[in-house]
Amino acid sequence: MLHQIKIQNLVIIEAAELHWESGFTAITGETGAGKSILMGALKFILGAKVKTDMIRQGADKMRVEAIFDLPPSKTFRQALEKLEIDFDENDEGKEIILDREINLAGKNRCRFNGTVITLAALEEIGSHLVDLHGQHHQQSLLNASTHLTFLDGYAGLEAEADRYLASYRSWKASVDQLTAAKEKAARIREQADFLKFQAKELEKAPLLAGEEERIESELKMQSSMEKITTSLQMALS
Repeated sequence: MLHQIKIQNLVIIEAAELHWESGFTAITGETGAGKSILMGALKFILGAKVKTDMIRQGADKMRVEAIFDLPPSKTFRQALEKLEIDFDENDEGKEIILDREINLAGKNRCRFNGTVITLAALEEIGSHLVDLHGQHHQQSLLNASTHLTFLDGYAGLEAEADRYLASYRSWKASVDQLTAAKEKAARIREQADFLKFQAKELEKAPLLAGEEERIESELKMQSSMEKITTSLQMALS
């Protein structure tokens, strides 16, 4: 449930704060009263993409903050785990705070309970908190990512689905480990082949004792040739 929303510098709104209690709430008003602006603020805090022209004229950024109940939902917990956001089982029923701002350059800053998150993460979290119903569509029914959850729930297979997901994750981790091991083995074989090639080249090379020092001395002399030539010319003069 949405408890509170704070809006700053959205279109014509400089600052507004709304609170809701439990139960049904209806927001009514004549055309132009600002109902669509409120919906725009809700979509904004749920991660919708917006243009910077929604920032109130004269302001450098727009900000919306919303407070929700933390839903006791398995899919929501799984979403938080997937996004690597800390979640405590004892936090169920508590409030969560979403905060988002965008500046004139189009840069977003999003937070979940004070922790900075990406816009994509905010959109994922928002999809579990609010379901928007329009005149010609129902968002969650059209979102293919929710279909399996609906089907499992209708069939009473949520526990089986959780076990399957755990087994799949374990299998996927094993596959990833096997792939990494094969890639490492391939790198080791390549390195071994290269070392064998270098060893053969060294065996074929007619190396002599002290040759390295002789070559280094010759290289040093060659690099100093210009200086030596100049010194000889000066000596002849």
